Amino acid sequence: MIRRLLCTLSIAIWALPLPAAAAGMQRLDGSRVAALAARVARQTAGAPDRELDAVASVPDMEIPSGTVSLASGPRPRPTATYVSIPVVVSVNGQAVRTVYVGYRITTYLQVPVAARNLAAGSVLKADDLEMKRLPAMGRIPASADELLGRRTLASVPAGTPVFPEMTAAVPLVRAGQPCLLVVTDDGVRVTAEAISRQDGVLGQTVAVYVEQTKRAVSAIVSGKGRVEFDLDPSGGQDVASGS
Repeated sequence: MIRRLLCTLSIAIWALPLPAAAAGMQRLDGSRVAALAARVARQTAGAPDRELDAVASVPDMEIPSGTVSLASGPRPRPTATYVSIPVVVSVNGQAVRTVYVGYRITTYLQVPVAARNLAAGSVLKADDLEMKRLPAMGRIPASADELLGRRTLASVPAGTPVFPEMTAAVPLVRAGQPCLLVVTDDGVRVTAEAISRQDGVLGQTVAVYVEQTKRAVSAIVSGKGRVEFDLDPSGGQDVASGS
């Protein structure tokens, strides 16, 4: 009886599943999968203004023994912030597993930032701003030129991005106040005293009244107390005439 029991037990032990290594398995280094996925990710979603970061590392994995080959699966359409790259693992030409490797996508933009600490009410000049490469924040930045001459609504620490909504336009000419009108006619510049009929910020077109000619014309604000226009031979820039 004891001998029969020992014989049965030995058969049961022999029939147990063998360890992975003994059953013809091999270990695939996850870094091989990650390297292929990274290359495909750059081809799929990479750009000079983007950076890709793997969401997680690829672990090693047990696969059947044989000749291993890796290939990218169907390339997905990336979103603005994420892409998932499928890598097909094959052994002896037979696909045994598909691994998905995810990447965060960060888009960078050139953004104007404060070159120094700016107090509230500062009128922005060229040396108040510098361009810096920063991650996109879901807001469309202005160029530095678009911010020049605008007034900060609050203090802005050095290095902080400056967006148009953080500023307000500063009138450079005021309604009812005198201004200098510069008229260009065929390369000849003529100046005259005028009265602005409305507030105007840099680059804005305003109506000004010239006492000497008793006429009102539209001109572009070019500086503090200064407006300009090119004389149109057809008279198209005249907006009114005095009596």
